Amino acid sequence: MTSSRRRTQTMADEDEFKDVQLSDSSDSDEDSLKQLKLDMISKDVEKFQMTESNTVVPKPPRPAQDGNRPDTIEDFIRNFLSRTNMSETLEAFQEEWHDAQARNAGMMDEALSLPSVYAENQALEERIRAMQQEMRRLQALAADSKKVYSRLSNARDYQKMNHRRVVLDKHKIMRQVKQKLHKIDAAEPELLEMTRKYEVAMRERMVTKLERDRLADRLATLEKSVAVEEPKEETPPPPDRTPKKKKRKTLTMGPDDEERIYEAWDTAYNMERTRVEMFHCVRSITAHDSGVNGIYTLCNNGEDVMLLTAGNDGTWKLFDGTPGGSDTPVIVGHGHADWLSSVSMGIHDGGTKATIVSTGGGDNRVIMYDATTGLGSVLATEEAPLWASDFHHSGEFFLTAGHRVVKLWDVERSCFSTREHTCAVNSVRFRPLSNLFCTASADNSVSIWDPRVDASCVATMFHSTAVNDAIFSPDGQRLLSCDASGYIAVHDIRATKTALDTIPPVAFPTSQGGYGANSIAVDPSGQTVVVGTNANEIRVLNLEGEQNSISTLDSSPHVDAVNAVRIHSDAMRTLLYTASSDGSVKIWST
Repeated sequence: MTSSRRRTQTMADEDEFKDVQLSDSSDSDEDSLKQLKLDMISKDVEKFQMTESNTVVPKPPRPAQDGNRPDTIEDFIRNFLSRTNMSETLEAFQEEWHDAQARNAGMMDEALSLPSVYAENQALEERIRAMQQEMRRLQALAADSKKVYSRLSNARDYQKMNHRRVVLDKHKIMRQVKQKLHKIDAAEPELLEMTRKYEVAMRERMVTKLERDRLADRLATLEKSVAVEEPKEETPPPPDRTPKKKKRKTLTMGPDDEERIYEAWDTAYNMERTRVEMFHCVRSITAHDSGVNGIYTLCNNGEDVMLLTAGNDGTWKLFDGTPGGSDTPVIVGHGHADWLSSVSMGIHDGGTKATIVSTGGGDNRVIMYDATTGLGSVLATEEAPLWASDFHHSGEFFLTAGHRVVKLWDVERSCFSTREHTCAVNSVRFRPLSNLFCTASADNSVSIWDPRVDASCVATMFHSTAVNDAIFSPDGQRLLSCDASGYIAVHDIRATKTALDTIPPVAFPTSQGGYGANSIAVDPSGQTVVVGTNANEIRVLNLEGEQNSISTLDSSPHVDAVNAVRIHSDAMRTLLYTASSDGSVKIWST
């Protein structure tokens, strides 16, 4: 009963659908539908004739259809029911359709087919759906592009505003620069006149000092000669029991020093440059467990080299500094409670030929030792750490440098004078065979001092960063200094101007400032400069000729910053000593 009801309903739907299709189709579809009806009528007539005659008439061959055949009604109904998820109706249709096809095989085999317009409509609907999806995607993309465009427009407006502000600032700065340049041009003649007056005054001053010293020596000689010619017998005065202050010593250049200076000039002028870049490490000493901050070399008999080291462990050590010497220290000096920054040695010819060692470091104390026994005594306790020390060539005086203060001592433990900088003094060195000394300070300056006069600063040269070390050339005619940015400055102290030349030898491939140069040394000819750097390297600068070349000492065994470098030269050899934060001291030679 249910199956017949479904079949009846399905047939009614088909009739209604047929009517709708016939009413909405085109002229060509009407012709095809008429032809279909005629075919169905002819089939009914044939079936009736077959029934009457009880004979089977073969079906005529189906006409050939083109490749653009439209869908049949049954396929359309199945697709429609499948798309609308009407599964029960689809099952009922399938069941009733197959039953009808089994009963009326001839009629059902020639099922009506849908006109092609519906297939086209379906394709158009699918295309419309695809185009709607594409339209929604493009609308979303347009909305995103609109947001990006708005953001870029805002950024463009902001950059335009900043550009206008920068242009205005640039014009303002250019106006100020022009004004400053105009003022500089206006002050240039006055500056030149003042420079000329200063040079004339300095020359007159030096001539006056030399004339004064010469007259003083002549007067002393005359007084001695008069005292010898006219001896007088005088009763000795009664002894004065009141304590008298000890008369201070003054630095005086011996009668042979000037001749030795001229000899040093001639020697350096005729000496060939030492090719330090060809040196290799001939000996390595593990001097301290921690870093080595300072070294000092001294030769007392023309053959043996005494090597002193100052370490972070608060001790100083004396080694045999020859390439074949022992690694066991000869003397180990104790007494400091913190790291040592510097050590220096002098041989004092006071009748005993005593060897004196002075040290300074992080405990702010100046200690003087007897090198033969290693026993020391505290000379003073400063307000800040001491960074450098150096002995005079006579062995009677030494310098110490700390925070802004440089002090001159004699071996009898009296302090003569102080010189002040505006910042810490990193290095102090005597000029060879002279009483002048130089200081290198963290205030970016290198100064030359004369302790014999009140106005002691002879000249000051400036760097762009803190100056770590400075040294005179062996002939005393030039001053070389290195700073925290890795640059070396070469100054001619005979000239009235500040600097002869500034050479950027340490062109490290880093950072804005590069690696700093910690220590500097120069060979006896004054043409080879060696610097130790924070890059664990030993750099060699060749000043010979006009082309200044820079190289790195190959196979450098140091694994940490090179804190100190020294060059020792005698009649037999030239040796290079380097000290590092890795605790080692290396000896270099050919």
